[in-house]
Amino acid sequence: MTEREGAQTYQLWVKAWNEDASVLDKVTAPDCAVHQARTDGKSKDDRKGAEALKGIISDGCAFFKDVKMDIEVGPIVDGPYIFLLERGKFKDYWVSSDGVHLM
Repeated sequence: MTEREGAQTYQLWVKAWNEDASVLDKVTAPDCAVHQARTDGKSKDDRKGAEALKGIISDGCAFFKDVKMDIEVGPIVDGPYIFLLERGKFKDYWVSSDGVHLM
């Protein structure tokens, strides 16, 4: 995958947050895992693929009104820092948040 393709795939992540999460159906591997410290007792193995990523979006938007994601700095595409992309699809996602502090 080229750097350009990685950046385009990341743009779809932003589109999923801002417009339509169903775009993830086309660009998410069926076994995509979300790696996240959870407070609800669930495991990363409970939900995989596009549904797992859609869950991150719906959970993230649940506490706020009119959530909009913007890119302040372009995505880092030379390593698996937040997303691991494989063959143009999201393969793994590492959540980095302080959501526990919002509860």
